Amino acid sequence: NQQFGGRMGYSTTDVILTFTNDVQAAWNRGLVTIALTFDVKGFFNFVNHDRLLVELQRKKKYPSQ
Repeated sequence: NQQFGGRMGYSTTDVILTFTNDVQAAWNRGLVTIALTFDVKGFFNFVNHDRLLVELQRKKKYPSQ
């Protein structure tokens, strides 16, 4: 699992190390790497929370009530 946001014990350092290791591994195999990042302030405030919970439960990423 490479989701770092909101997880206790993980920091931006972990993200940077994982990212640079992945890029280096790809380069070692002769591959091209592309990174696309987003940091949308306040995005979660506009998410349909009911639908989000349904999708998380459907994908077994969140316990059902």
